[in-house]
Amino acid sequence: WSSDVCSSDLKMLEPLLAASGEALAWPRELARFLVGACTGEQLVAAAIAGPAAERAARRCAAWLHIGLVARREGRQDEALRAFARAVATDQRDQWEWAWAFAALRAVAGEG
Repeated sequence: WSSDVCSSDLKMLEPLLAASGEALAWPRELARFLVGACTGEQLVAAAIAGPAAERAARRCAAWLHIGLVARREGRQDEALRAFARAVATDQRDQWEWAWAFAALRAVAGEG
């Protein structure tokens, strides 16, 4: 991403980033990560800190997004590790799990 894209994305997301309330806490963390306002480690920490019933699904989402950003930035090995960690959550009912699984299959030549 160029800094211009991040700046415009961040401006667009300002209402979400400034919003309060538990319902927006997780989407806000994902948005912060996607615009570079927090690290992948911070995103995973936010996923783990969420409600117990949502932790595994949030970890899956976090690892998928970390993998997508890494792949977009040309860090293929890091992307593959992140996709594998998303799949390891075994959250097969989550679209993020399906995307990470498909990404791994594509690399393995099975997709």
